[in-house]
Amino acid sequence: MGLGANEWLTVFVPVFVVATIMFFIFVWARKRHPKIYEPRTAKELIGFEIASPVSPSGCLAWLYPLLSTSLEVVATRAGVDAAAYLVFIRNTALALATLLLLNCATLIPVYGSAEWGLEEFDSVSLANVESGSGRL
Repeated sequence: MGLGANEWLTVFVPVFVVATIMFFIFVWARKRHPKIYEPRTAKELIGFEIASPVSPSGCLAWLYPLLSTSLEVVATRAGVDAAAYLVFIRNTALALATLLLLNCATLIPVYGSAEWGLEEFDSVSLANVESGSGRL
């Protein structure tokens, strides 16, 4: 009828493995090819008066400068389009995180408290709520 824990693991384990491999390829390539991943750090670029600082090394060390750099610095060094894109990404992430919390707080108790008799992951899904139920 529905997916059990084994079926979920069969789907998500390969996805997690591929995502992890791709992330480590990015981390490896980021430091080996700075002209591709950090083009504005080169001092010899023509047309750029201020070079960006070199990103710190480490798996997730690039996240802190990305999140902590002010929009004025981003607009000066990378352009207004890059600053606008960062504002869009930050606001979208905040909105989606808020919706995730609201949906988990409301939908999982509704689905989980239904008495349709399903087990495992199906007990907290819409399949557990009977058609025509007042819970919908």
